[in-house]
Amino acid sequence: MKNFSVLRLSFLAILFLPISAYSQVVTFEPSFATQNDTLTLTFDATQGNGELVGFSGDVYLHTGLITDKSSSPSDWKYVQSGWESYPAKLKATPLGNDKWEFKYPSSVREFYSVSVADKAEEITLLFRGTLDGAGAPDKVGRASGGEDIFLELFENEVSVQFLNPGEKSKIVKKNEEIEIEGIGNSPAGNLNLSLKLNGSEVAQTSVSDTVSYVFSAASEGNYRFDLIGDDGAGEEDSTSVTIIVTDGAVMEARPSGLEDGITYGENGTSVTLSLFAPGKREVFVVGDFSDWELDFNYQMKKDSLKADSVWFWTEITGLTPGEEYGFQYEIDGSLRIADPYSELVLHPNDDNFISESIFPNLKEYPNGKTTNYVGVLFPGKTPYQWKATDYVKPKKENLVIYELLVRDFLADHSYSTLIDTLDYLDRLGIN
Repeated sequence: MKNFSVLRLSFLAILFLPISAYSQVVTFEPSFATQNDTLTLTFDATQGNGELVGFSGDVYLHTGLITDKSSSPSDWKYVQSGWESYPAKLKATPLGNDKWEFKYPSSVREFYSVSVADKAEEITLLFRGTLDGAGAPDKVGRASGGEDIFLELFENEVSVQFLNPGEKSKIVKKNEEIEIEGIGNSPAGNLNLSLKLNGSEVAQTSVSDTVSYVFSAASEGNYRFDLIGDDGAGEEDSTSVTIIVTDGAVMEARPSGLEDGITYGENGTSVTLSLFAPGKREVFVVGDFSDWELDFNYQMKKDSLKADSVWFWTEITGLTPGEEYGFQYEIDGSLRIADPYSELVLHPNDDNFISESIFPNLKEYPNGKTTNYVGVLFPGKTPYQWKATDYVKPKKENLVIYELLVRDFLADHSYSTLIDTLDYLDRLGIN
């Protein structure tokens, strides 16, 4: 049974919306800022990864821009300082209650000294906490999942966005109330706002810039909200968020013999994942198969023998044999990681330095959908057929190990080139 509460409309103009009401990591005024506006940012450390909650030191922005020349969300332009540099112009003002404010002294274009040939599309942010103003930050405030924070810069056109939740998906418990808040902007002055839940309209207004709806559900599952704005003259914008309602991880023992990491099904259409994660509440799998969004259907089951022996596991079906799938684990809604046993990982920055001759047809990183390392699944992959079958492994007590980093050892970073070195290592006694 689904339990939804009554809609509630707000008649406050955009200009007077209190930033403190926005349940986002970073909020800014004006709400639909352009690259020519002067902004005021408010950072709420209780949102996102929560690392700066209770922090007593100074907080500085680490910031740049995504422009029309950026190749990916990790390709920051006009970065304002080094990672271990703390110029006064980037210092945020503490507001108390785990919040900090930063007021731009000039427009976005002027502050970042944007070239006339470039267009600023997003502001990129991290919040660095330092106790002594030297060295690496002591704490870093990020978005949920440990991701960078992005603030979209709008054009002078019909635009809509969600104020709460401030991210594309949010996990809530059964019967927990959450206020869904949306805001719109129309240069023409006419604006119709519609808020839909799973395709059915639950709130609308043509006399306000904001719309809200108090949501709760007694049934687990995915609940999609669509916010649609139009000016009545053909200009329209829309966006969506998904609320995942869950009663917590299902407690169920792992299949007998299941090992940590990635176990492929015999038919090449399924995979079973197992992650050792003591002290964690819940884990979701995200990836190409979920369009990198949280999905109730990919919540992992929990196998807890005792406090220090906890696994999360799940089986994913419906995969296509021979197709590669990127994936990550999202842990407790604040951290995304690759499977530690992944045979191949992707990275938004490192992959740019891998040439086609070294690794042909490397899967493309899912830029704009996630950050950090991504593992890769290979369902139905043909096992490697060893040509040398007479190798005898030495006893553990007789092992002589030589640690070598191919990237530093060889100019072309190639394992093929390394083959010429194996005889030399053998003569050294490496076995």
